[in-house]
Amino acid sequence: PTKNPVGDLAIRLRSAVNSDFQYSVGDSADAPVLTITYTGSENTQRSTGLRFQTVSVPQGATITSAKLSFVPASSDDRPVVFSVEAEANDNAAPFATNEDFTGRLKTTATSWNAPEWRTENPPVLNDGADVTAHVQKVVSRPGWCGNKAIAFFLTPESGDGSRTAISQDGHNDLKPTLSINYTGGDTGCIEPIVE
Repeated sequence: PTKNPVGDLAIRLRSAVNSDFQYSVGDSADAPVLTITYTGSENTQRSTGLRFQTVSVPQGATITSAKLSFVPASSDDRPVVFSVEAEANDNAAPFATNEDFTGRLKTTATSWNAPEWRTENPPVLNDGADVTAHVQKVVSRPGWCGNKAIAFFLTPESGDGSRTAISQDGHNDLKPTLSINYTGGDTGCIEPIVE
């Protein structure tokens, strides 16, 4: 509706059979209609994988801080805690289509109590999980060399909320980011980037 635009709309459906649902969004005859087609059951234990290429931290550096940041794609103020892990690998492989990455070797999990998210216009990057310990584990591996890839995995562990972020596929300028501060590593390995 033009006078009172819809900023966010959250609808949770549970059904035992496939069905179509229609909702009017607004209180006038010309209000938009949202049609939702049910295709299967909800899986709240979905894991998310993030892979960052060309992480230019030398082997053996001391990580003073590292965090993930996201641009919210939807608002949610319900509580949710995520288990956060990194792939314990010298160079995280790209994700394959429909890959079940639960079998990848991971660092010890930490918890991230996600704050409420609000979509904003223009979009704003929100601080996410602290991944300092995870990055330290990876760059301390004997086979790590700067400019390789690191992957992170986020899995809901408690709460009934969710956090939906814009991905690189959704908009390259609003993709999740990995910010790292470090000291040392002056003699550590860094692979050259050839373009």
